[in-house]
Amino acid sequence: MTLAPLIVEWMRGVDGTDDVLRDALLERSLDPMPPTAELVERLELVLARLRELDQARVAAAGVRRLVPSVSDRDLQTRIAEALAAADSGSPLDTHRNGLFKAWQSASGVDRRIAWAAWMVLRGSPAIALRTVRAIRGAEDDAQIGLVADAFGRDLA
Repeated sequence: MTLAPLIVEWMRGVDGTDDVLRDALLERSLDPMPPTAELVERLELVLARLRELDQARVAAAGVRRLVPSVSDRDLQTRIAEALAAADSGSPLDTHRNGLFKAWQSASGVDRRIAWAAWMVLRGSPAIALRTVRAIRGAEDDAQIGLVADAFGRDLA
């Protein structure tokens, strides 16, 4: 049985899921989640439980949703290539340095999206996802789904 549906309900703050999730995690010899009422905190608690590569993949998928809105095509390509490298677990130094330079010369929303991608490469997935939500506020459901799916696969 996967925990993904239960994790989704817990991250959304559905009443009664705190106890159910605690019991399900304890049955699997996992530490329960600490109590919190904030969706963002819940999302980040689950994200933090993922393996590092899975955290990077979740953050990359979140940032990737914004790539089509980058107006500079060269920057769009650089971001897409960097996120693909993060997905594959490839060495990130070349992409990280190039993306940082591109971020420095970008402006507006392009700059913020480049920043989010750079955070993925720097190993800061929570900051990347926060940046995505700051750019496009309606990302909560998408991010909950990405994190829950990764958490469910990790426990399968």
